[in-house]
Amino acid sequence: MSKQSIPTGITTNKDPKDALYFLDSAPFDPGGVVTEIERYKEVAIEINPDKPIAIITDWVWWDLEVTAEQRQLLVDMGMLPIVLQSNNLMYDERKRFKPGSRVRTSLLSKFHKSAIFETKNTFYILIGPGQRKSVPLTVLEI
Repeated sequence: MSKQSIPTGITTNKDPKDALYFLDSAPFDPGGVVTEIERYKEVAIEINPDKPIAIITDWVWWDLEVTAEQRQLLVDMGMLPIVLQSNNLMYDERKRFKPGSRVRTSLLSKFHKSAIFETKNTFYILIGPGQRKSVPLTVLEI
């Protein structure tokens, strides 16, 4: 395993393909509260009533380490180099995954109302505090 310096200032000897690598993340709390789930669902429906909604807890916001050129390509396609990893899916409107499943989103399109993470195909409502971590792009190859 190689020693890696994470931009958040955290240094780890863990390999990024090792799930424990992500335990070194920093607290990050844009997530909503359980009592506001219905309000967040209403906001998502107002934005796009045809896009399914998923609700997640125990999540990590991954800032992908990309070059300026890679970032610009993504921006030109309407995406940002950010994904979410969740260890607890509470709800999936389309029932693609069972409650309690571990899920990873596709790239972020837009972040709304402090708790709604929109991808090309789904709105993910973040509930509770999470973590934030800079990770190498290669982590998506896991």
